[in-house]
Amino acid sequence: MAMSAALSLSQFPVSGYISFPKRRLPSRSFYIRAMSETSSSTSVSSQNEGPTTDYSSASSVTIAPPPNFKPPEPKRFAIRPDKIGDVLGAALPLLLRFATGVFVSGYSIPYLEDPNTGIEMFESAEIIEYLRATYALQ
Repeated sequence: MAMSAALSLSQFPVSGYISFPKRRLPSRSFYIRAMSETSSSTSVSSQNEGPTTDYSSASSVTIAPPPNFKPPEPKRFAIRPDKIGDVLGAALPLLLRFATGVFVSGYSIPYLEDPNTGIEMFESAEIIEYLRATYALQ
């Protein structure tokens, strides 16, 4: 009885519409200008559309690195020589899981052992035929 009540609750019709008040935000557009020539600084400008206020005028910002900035030198992505054993040791369980099929979720061999008749079967087609022939209403 409790199961039928739970099933009937899941089919309860849900209708209705919830509406939230919408706030109108001023639309703002940002434009970025790119130049093909190389220069030491880049120009970025922003322009706001909508109601104008005292801070909504277009402005120009110059971006430059700090005075003592030294760009990093790219390094090749590699495993440190002293950590190769740790990486191989950590990869071993993953390789064993791939090899044993543990990642196959929920797979099982079709097997039937009927306690009423003592019959054991492995083929799913034969299991279905047996169950239909033995227990189906005719």
